[in-house]
Amino acid sequence: MSNDTGEILHAGKGRLNIESQKLQGTSGAIQSNGDLSLQLGSGVLNKATTVGQNISIIVDKDLSHQSGQLIQ
Repeated sequence: MSNDTGEILHAGKGRLNIESQKLQGTSGAIQSNGDLSLQLGSGVLNKATTVGQNISIIVDKDLSHQSGQLIQ
């Protein structure tokens, strides 16, 4: 899944679930008004913004989040 410089926005109060073998999200944003769950094989979220009330991140291989923001 590619989200380079893009935005994934969830306006609901429930949970945003994203499952992907590979998430490429450099300089992108993933934002949920409710909970956020990421289940990834691997991910690159360098310079990305990740926002949720409660955030769960499960990664099978590797995750890069250099200069990124994780906001709860």
